[in-house]
Amino acid sequence: MSTALERKLNKAKPPLLKALRLKDAGFDIHVVSNREMEKIRRTLMAREDFRGREARKIASEDVVSVLAFPEPPSFPHPASSEKMLGEVYLNRDFAAPGSLLGARARASTAERYATLGPLLVHGLLHLLGYRHFTKRDTMKMKKQEKRLWDLISS
Repeated sequence: MSTALERKLNKAKPPLLKALRLKDAGFDIHVVSNREMEKIRRTLMAREDFRGREARKIASEDVVSVLAFPEPPSFPHPASSEKMLGEVYLNRDFAAPGSLLGARARASTAERYATLGPLLVHGLLHLLGYRHFTKRDTMKMKKQEKRLWDLISS
């Protein structure tokens, strides 16, 4: 069963993909609890092949708000013309009432979307290869994030 927030996030996928000129592409969105996100982080950190800048960044964050996992090129899928880009995991507790952000006791779906929507855009851009290791990369990514968020937040 999906929540109103999950439905709203999923409705943002088609306009995002269209704005990025990605025909016949898709990605999955998973809205998980902070507890689940921490479990994913611990699993990642335990992997021998998960090292480098991205690993250090994720390890240093107090709260992981978004994780993106690109689809492996040879991952088998049922017959489909859609190219799977990967999966974006969003921490629902990052925007929940009384949350890690200290949100008001009764945050609306719109308020939660205003917090998780930009993180969805951020995660999607990571699926497409965007990074923020250098100042130039960060500026390029932020410009795309603003353009895309403006598109789906209106």
